[in-house]
Amino acid sequence: MSGLSNLAKHNCVKRVPRANPSYRSIGKGMVGRRVFLNELLQGNKPVRLRIDPKCFEIITDLEECSQDANGKLAKPKNKFGVEERGHMLQALEYFICHPKSLGYLAKIKR
Repeated sequence: MSGLSNLAKHNCVKRVPRANPSYRSIGKGMVGRRVFLNELLQGNKPVRLRIDPKCFEIITDLEECSQDANGKLAKPKNKFGVEERGHMLQALEYFICHPKSLGYLAKIKR
C-alpha cells in the first residue's frame, strides 16, 4: 500500500499561482468573476457544487458574508482588528475561478 501512496504523491501537480487572480476578471474572453460565481451558484452552468454539511466554516461564510460598495467580499474586522469571516469563501472563490479548475466555464459564448 505504501508504494501506491508514494506513486500518488509524485503524480500530484501543485496549482498554486504566483499571485491571487484579479478580482474582476478570470481571463481574456471570460465573464467577470462575480457574474461567473452567481451563474454557477444559481445552477446556470453544467456543474453542480456540493458542500458537505460538516464544512461549517464555508457554510457560515456563505450565509453571513456580504459585499462592499465595490462588489468585493466584505470582511469586517472585530474589535481586535481580526477578520473573522470570509477567508474560506475567498479560498473557494479562488479555487472555482482558477482556469484549470472551473474557471474555463466562464468563457463568453458567441
